[in-house]
Amino acid sequence: MIGERIQELREASGLTQTALAKKLGLSRSAINAWEMGISVPSTRYVVELAQLFRVSADYILEIGHSETIDISFLDYEDKELVYGLLRHFQRSRQGSMRLDRKEQAQLRADYTALCSGGVHLPDSLRRLAERALEESEE
Repeated sequence: MIGERIQELREASGLTQTALAKKLGLSRSAINAWEMGISVPSTRYVVELAQLFRVSADYILEIGHSETIDISFLDYEDKELVYGLLRHFQRSRQGSMRLDRKEQAQLRADYTALCSGGVHLPDSLRRLAERALEESEE
């Protein structure tokens, strides 16, 4: 649901409904109505939300099965961390999530570096990384 996605992005960004409303020039009740599924944002606000949260409008609207993350603001090293995580996730879908100790240490370091650097990973990628680390510890 669009409202759940907006709430997820807002909370991941550390914004209250009031703070998001202020950034968009709206009332808190308008944001609340979106999140509760009472109304949906206009095209203008979908675009503004996508820019604010650095995601695609398709992601907010939950169109398609792929997710796009704008990483153009990251430096080369951070992009390499993201690509490394994505390669791991892709490999893990083809088989076991089990990692050897070296892979586990690298995934943990990459994941920690991204999260501490303020990079917002979609929940699906975050959960996959956490699951891979948990399964490797067992």
